Amino acid sequence: MEYYQNQRFADALSYLKSIYTEPVTDTKELSRLAYTSAMAKLLPAAADYYQRIYDSDSTNQSVLYNLASINQRRGNSKSAELYFKKLVLLDTLNFNAYTSLAQISFTKGDIKNQISYLEKANKLNPVDADAAYDLSEAYMVQNQSPKAGKVLTVAIAADPKNVLLLQALLRFNFIASNWKETIRIGEDLLLLGDSSTNTISKLGQGYF
Repeated sequence: MEYYQNQRFADALSYLKSIYTEPVTDTKELSRLAYTSAMAKLLPAAADYYQRIYDSDSTNQSVLYNLASINQRRGNSKSAELYFKKLVLLDTLNFNAYTSLAQISFTKGDIKNQISYLEKANKLNPVDADAAYDLSEAYMVQNQSPKAGKVLTVAIAADPKNVLLLQALLRFNFIASNWKETIRIGEDLLLLGDSSTNTISKLGQGYF
């Protein structure tokens, strides 16, 4: 506990290894070793420990999530996607898994699945700003701006000073040629300190 409290995770791992001698088969011990390895940023070791738990119980949702996340952090999107997909089959309410799958789909250029996963995440938590922003942007890219407007309206009602969401709403109104709203939102963004080129440009065209 002292090692954990002082964030000395490498020392904590060494200590655990001195207690849990190989071959370690107890899932609780493997879980402690896996968690501590991950916190010490020893991702290959963490993945190995989690994999050993998974081999004995492929339905362990926590292990699936950790294996997926570790693979994603290591840039192994193919394995990360596989574990996240297995996870959502067991847990259809896992918001983080859906947003991670959406991110993986985006990097693959698979906009259709990106939107599908983001829709599921947004349905679970419609006020999450990041998911709402990503979904609204994807909708606008696919010429589905009315859907983007609905998503943004709900999210902004919960967080009216979120610059990221307001920037998306500015784009939505700009695309729809709603110039009064474009001006209003653009001015709000300026008051919030956003003087980016995109905001200034859209505001200027709104005035024009």
